[in-house]
Amino acid sequence: LSIDPTSNDANNKRNKKPVYVNVESAIALWVKHVIDNKQTLTSYLIQNKAKEFAQLLNEDKFNASNRWLQNFKQRHNIREYKRQGEANSASLDKLPKFRSKLQSIIQSYQLGNVFNCDETSLYYRLELSRTLAIGPVSGTKKAKDHVTVLLTANTTGSERLKPLFIQFEIWIKASCLLTIIGINRLGYKNLFGIFTLKI
Repeated sequence: LSIDPTSNDANNKRNKKPVYVNVESAIALWVKHVIDNKQTLTSYLIQNKAKEFAQLLNEDKFNASNRWLQNFKQRHNIREYKRQGEANSASLDKLPKFRSKLQSIIQSYQLGNVFNCDETSLYYRLELSRTLAIGPVSGTKKAKDHVTVLLTANTTGSERLKPLFIQFEIWIKASCLLTIIGINRLGYKNLFGIFTLKI
């Protein structure tokens, strides 16, 4: 903590050369392969795979310690990230063909008549995770009561359809809340709380 993170000493610590070069090279290639294939990577997996490589390379003194792991991450700029959105849920190899087909269909319509929609969840009882206080504050279990919302608008933004809300239970409470906050909406409910072809 006493070292300035921008100092030469800090840079030297970050760029400290590995002792087991062959193991480092092997695990670095493996990590790149995992990341390129968009697979989940954890510290535990890196350490276990490093031990396997060390055994194959006859590096008996290598033990994949937590200190080694920390240095390895710093050398290769590896950090923990939270996955965002659902971008990887779609098959990217089929995207160009689908995009061309969609564009050919849209061309026959005026932009004002082209609509897009997407669904999201509204956790109407969820409290803020941060608060002002004069000391530590105990948290509470997060409420999971929610409604699924379908939002629809045209390409130009000149027309927005009424939000469509759907809930599988406690619909009355959700409906009352939405009335209080003044949302003009349509409401449905079914067994699973999801949008179906019928809706």
